[in-house]
Amino acid sequence: MYKLIFSESYEEKARRFLNKHPEVKKQYSVSINLSYRISNEFLIAETEVILVNVGNHQNIYGKK
Repeated sequence: MYKLIFSESYEEKARRFLNKHPEVKKQYSVSINLSYRISNEFLIAETEVILVNVGNHQNIYGKK
């Protein structure tokens, strides 16, 4: 069984993102809406999946 781990940098990015965009707190998925996405950048180490990045569409894809 894999354990999901949130890196410190991921936690900080998620906290900043949600502070800027509180309206999306209840909408959590890979594609939150047309404006926002959650990046699925992760590391797999033995039985841990470590999330390392989160951001809006521009941060992730480099465009609006």
